[in-house]
Amino acid sequence: MLRARAGVERAFGRDLKVVSFWPTNLLRIPSAQRHKAGARFLLGRAGGGEPGENCLCHSGRTRREDALIRFWNSGTLRPQLEIELMLKFIPMPRFSRLDVLNRIIEVGLVPIFTHSDAALTCKVVDACAAGGASVFEFTNRGDHAIDVFQTLEAHCRRSQPQVILGVGSIVEASTAALFVARGANYIVSPSFNPCVAEFCNRRKIPYLPGCMTVTEIGNAEASGVEIVKIFPCEAAGGPAFLKALLGPSPWTRALPTGIENATRESLTEWIQAGASALGVGRALFGGNAIEHGDFTVIQHRAQEILGWIQEAKAAALKAKGK
Repeated sequence: MLRARAGVERAFGRDLKVVSFWPTNLLRIPSAQRHKAGARFLLGRAGGGEPGENCLCHSGRTRREDALIRFWNSGTLRPQLEIELMLKFIPMPRFSRLDVLNRIIEVGLVPIFTHSDAALTCKVVDACAAGGASVFEFTNRGDHAIDVFQTLEAHCRRSQPQVILGVGSIVEASTAALFVARGANYIVSPSFNPCVAEFCNRRKIPYLPGCMTVTEIGNAEASGVEIVKIFPCEAAGGPAFLKALLGPSPWTRALPTGIENATRESLTEWIQAGASALGVGRALFGGNAIEHGDFTVIQHRAQEILGWIQEAKAAALKAKGK
């Protein structure tokens, strides 16, 4: 139990500590998943706190089995927030960190998508994979996003085993832990969060935080980030900003995200400026293809964009004499 207790503290960072710990067999989990009487944790922030007041209540079992976590964030000015997390003491991801990073750079395109319909999302991923995009970012936005992602991950594990799934719009370590436990192979944030970086480093999960200044990029790289997301890329200064950045910092690998108009010319400009890969959302899934369920259009659009990126990468390498 001491081992499990320490593991939970490590998983959720230094700002949490175990304030109570005791065995219990009264677990509110499906009977089909039960194995043995488990353990219950009460986690409070470093300043302390009673259950129900900025505390984390964790009901679990042995170290390799599912755990039910409820996080209460209550206060006089905010409504009570309850988030249920299912963990397996954070299982190992299907793809290693090096495999994920190398795949992102090799493929060059990361489609970014979210939808409340799990079946539709699975078809979108299938279309992108058929178009050659074997890395996919599901955005954590909207109600029950975690349930949609879980269905998507199971689908990819079964039908698209080559596809690497990541999750975007992650702004704290606890949510990162939730999605990693459900099979996320990399984490993307709109901004840099040191706590998320620490969690991802501990679990060997790639972390791609959004940055738009040289200082933010430097801080992210100092925390072990290999690829930074330039976001919002147009507002940050466009390809000219990235080209200027790579002059004194040629080691930086960048994933510009938020490209509004994905044309051969615009994507080539980003690659020539030094982008390692491009994150494309609305410019890939825009129009009525999603609404009409025309996934062939999405496949052809992904194939087209990927072709432009690979063409620009080949031209850039030739220009460098490689």
